[in-house]
Amino acid sequence: MMRSAGASPTRSIRGPLLICVAAVILLLFVARGLQPRTGDGRPPLSAQVPTSITGANSDDSSNFGASVAEDIRHDGVITVTVHVGLYHEPGLARRDFARGDDPQNNLYWGALFGLDTHFANAAGWRRAYRDHGDGRRILARSVFHKRVEPSEHWIALGVEQPFDVFVLANAWNHSSVVETMEQPIREALCNESTTLTCESRALQFGAASAIVGYVGPNHMLEEYWDPLARLGGCRPHRRVGVFYACPRSAVVLHMPLIEAGLYPVLFTRSTIVPEAYVVDGILDALLIGDLDAGFVDSAATQYARYQKSVGIETARSLFVR
Repeated sequence: MMRSAGASPTRSIRGPLLICVAAVILLLFVARGLQPRTGDGRPPLSAQVPTSITGANSDDSSNFGASVAEDIRHDGVITVTVHVGLYHEPGLARRDFARGDDPQNNLYWGALFGLDTHFANAAGWRRAYRDHGDGRRILARSVFHKRVEPSEHWIALGVEQPFDVFVLANAWNHSSVVETMEQPIREALCNESTTLTCESRALQFGAASAIVGYVGPNHMLEEYWDPLARLGGCRPHRRVGVFYACPRSAVVLHMPLIEAGLYPVLFTRSTIVPEAYVVDGILDALLIGDLDAGFVDSAATQYARYQKSVGIETARSLFVR
């Protein structure tokens, strides 16, 4: 029997099928193009923040300043924890402060504006403790102390007696840079704390600190990963302030950490030199209780002071909270 003229069933299906496949591919390209990107073309953090975290931190009626003031009234002490990612440039020599496994000869720790050297010489600060960490990931630790007379800001929040501020600085081996950048988030959201005895006084850092933060290179601009995806079953007990004093930290971390319920202290919009005076600015604001926008103003003031080619308005444009 002769087959009637016209398209075969296979041909009649193939045409619409090809059109559908092409449409799906086109939609994928469009969706990819519409997805928010970082300044380097990478998508922002994609991990869903666990509901245990967002639920615990969703109460915006809890004012950060009031919470810190309560700690001061209760204990007479507040602590701050800083994790330093050591500068590492294989082609440079020790005299260039570029050894990522040598804190004392490192740009971000032992150099003039490295955190350890800077605070050992900063007005009003004194070293209360130092050790070599665990000798593997954390290569050096220092605790700095300052006695504070309450300002009008703190008095307005009910702090009327002098109090103590202790800052724990941790120098991390460059080989652990991913863990270093994640550690402030883990402390703030997963309640990881450290207890040190300084001059016969037991002090709690990490999750017990008012503020935790990171100083150093932004490795997320070289090797992109999502630290929120590695949190596991975290459930924070309190709201903690967090800062990232590293190049373009706001691009990759700002909104996700706010959405996780952390109090934003300081992030950077652009490339900066992540030296200790930025942390000094953050602490200046904390010591006088000039919080919120005060963190940005104080950090910008210190940055413009030390970076002579940067005016104060330009310095303010570098930071956000």
